[in-house]
Amino acid sequence: MLPVVVVVAFSALVPLMTVVNYSVQDTFGNNQFFWNGVGWFAELLDPQSELGARFSRPCGATCSFSAIVLAIEIPLGVVVALAMPRQGVDAWPFCLVVMALPLLIPWNVVGTIWQIFARSDIGLLGCGRQLARDRLQLHAGSVRRPGSP
Repeated sequence: MLPVVVVVAFSALVPLMTVVNYSVQDTFGNNQFFWNGVGWFAELLDPQSELGARFSRPCGATCSFSAIVLAIEIPLGVVVALAMPRQGVDAWPFCLVVMALPLLIPWNVVGTIWQIFARSDIGLLGCGRQLARDRLQLHAGSVRRPGSP
């Protein structure tokens, strides 16, 4: 287990150290960095600065949204947990699997999958639509209409 812990810790710490390093420095291109310290953080948290004024409203909206979601999710989770069957070999594993199914495919992945599926060049739906159009055009061209030579 130690090798896995080391690899995961390393893969998490290197990006974190990079982000912390960039957050206390300025760059003007050409890979030249200048020490800024906590200047960006002070400007961001100062409501009198332009950056602070632009940050405070979205931050408040995010905190309000999080509070509303938690106020709904926590009681709902308790109700679902209390409503689950406590006995029976087949009942509670089935309930757990049904509740965990939405966690297998995140909502943002589903949209991407449907966009790829509907593309006319590589998606199955797009290729199927194109095939149907071609078949209809081929069929319409081979069928003689009344009154046509």
